[in-house]
Amino acid sequence: MSLGAIIVLAAIIGCSALMLWIVLVVLPKRQQDQQTSLLKVFGAAVELRFPGHEGMTDRVANLCVEVGRELGLCEQGLRQLEQAARLRDIGLCAIPWKLVNERPQSDWTQAERATYDRHSEVSGAMLEMVPSLSDLAAIVRHHHAPFNAADVPLAARIIAVVDTYVVCDRQQGSLVARTLLDQQKGEALDPHVVEACFRVLPSDRVASA
Repeated sequence: MSLGAIIVLAAIIGCSALMLWIVLVVLPKRQQDQQTSLLKVFGAAVELRFPGHEGMTDRVANLCVEVGRELGLCEQGLRQLEQAARLRDIGLCAIPWKLVNERPQSDWTQAERATYDRHSEVSGAMLEMVPSLSDLAAIVRHHHAPFNAADVPLAARIIAVVDTYVVCDRQQGSLVARTLLDQQKGEALDPHVVEACFRVLPSDRVASA
């Protein structure tokens, strides 16, 4: 084979490798980044409608990833967990604004509580209508279900623990939130996930609470 032919062949191989890298690595990564940005917009929309949730989407999503990593989830599983955490409360958009923003939960009637509790089912139904997000529906739908109920994914159990912690931490501080997790461990919350959450929570949060 002549030197010119070798150079042409090497160039073809190099271009093919570059195109393959773009198709398999660059484009999927870019698509993932775009999807993540879009999901952040959805989370921001919920927070704008319910100011009491401001900043919680990012915090829940980030802590879920830490707990998921502690439990050995693969990168795909962590990405799916983060996406589900960001979309867990989109069904709140179907809940009356005044119920959430103007009345404390202690004043809700049984019917109003039932209306609020349906938001996870609504969230799951909304995700089922979007083909690219339908695989998150079961996670979101079950993130308030008892951890030992049938068909509750690990990701949903992680979100349940983290969401419980973050909400209580915001309202009453980290020490009370940790106590609440400990009390609900083995009852409403998966004990293995609770212990993983304890391991990743910075100890300085306790000291500063």
